[in-house]
This record gives sequence, C-alpha cells and structure tokens, in this order.
Amino acid sequence: MTLSVGADATTNAQNLLTEFNARSETYRTELAKNTRGYEFIIGGVNEENAKSITSLLVAMCFGMILIVGTIVMQFNSYKQALLILAPIPLSLIGVFFGLTLSGSTLSFPSLIGLVALFGIVVNNSIVLIDKINLNRKSGLSIDDAILDAGRSRFEPIFLTSFTTIMGNVPLALVPGTWQSLAITLVAGLTTSGILKLFIVPVLYKLFVKEGK
Repeated sequence: MTLSVGADATTNAQNLLTEFNARSETYRTELAKNTRGYEFIIGGVNEENAKSITSLLVAMCFGMILIVGTIVMQFNSYKQALLILAPIPLSLIGVFFGLTLSGSTLSFPSLIGLVALFGIVVNNSIVLIDKINLNRKSGLSIDDAILDAGRSRFEPIFLTSFTTIMGNVPLALVPGTWQSLAITLVAGLTTSGILKLFIVPVLYKLFVKEGK
C-alpha cells in the first residue's frame, strides 16, 4: 500500500525541502528503526531535480571531453590544453564561496550556471594562451611573450567578465529560482577573472619550455 501526501507551495522549493528534511529527520529515523516494510520517500520537485541534475552532470562530462579534444587539436599540446582548463578550479572557489555567503544551495539552476561559467572561463584562457603563442612565433622569449600577452589581453578579458557580471548582478539580488544561477556566474567570474591573469602565465612559464 502506498500513501502519498502532496502540497503546492509558493515559496522556493529548495528552501522548503531543506526545512522539511530538518523537521522530519527525527520521524524518519524512528520510522526506519521501529517499522519494517515501510519506506519514506520524498518525490515531486525533489525527484525531478535529482533526475535533471544527473542528466546535466552526464552532459557536462561529455562536453568537457569535447572541449579538451578541440583544444588539444587546435594547440597541438596536452600541456597547453591543461593550462587553458586550469582557471576552472579557480572559478569553483568563488562559486562555492558565493553560494555559501548568499545561503543558496548547489541546485539545478546553479549547475546550469556552472556550464555557462566553464565556457566563458575557457574562452578567456584561450585568448591569453593564443596571444602568448603568437608572440613566441614572432621571436619573443617566453618572458617577453607572457608580459606582452598579459598587457594586451587584459582589457578584452576584463571587459568580457565585467559585462557578464554586471548583467547578472540584478538577477543575483532578487530571490527566486534563477538566483543561484546568477550568483554562480558572478562569483565564479570574479574569482577566475582576478586569479587567471596571475596563475595562467605562471603555469605557462613553469610547464612550457623555451624551445617547445
């Protein structure tokens, strides 16, 4: 026999689910200990979100494989492909800090924001690494090539990140379903945009040799 209890809510579903889990934890624990043959399952929006998150994570894995393959073929170097992907962990620092600071959770909208964030971060890294390579082909040393690329590509990388951040700030300040998506983009781009211009050139200097 199945007993289902449902309700419509006008508040944020994720926040409502978090509060419900906290209040029903004792009841669910006692049910599991003292009652055999019964199971407590939370469905509805929670179940649909779980399915959506699983499918999105699978799509992200395939997308990352395609991105890496494309970068390796374009730059003909596994090292430079890894350098281009290096700012992604830096952006995650800002994402988790921003979500924690705002009291948001890593939900389906925030995962969509991560997909968009990874694309922007990778694009900016390609712009920087490609300029370094062009400078080296023109005869500059690694040090001079990195310095010139940092100066000449700072403005386009900064403006690309800044305009995206400003466009998402209003959405990040308004509570709602897509607030976590905007917070993910704003916090991730802020962190990666600042650290990228320091970390990527340093890694390039460490792992790419003068004659390669």
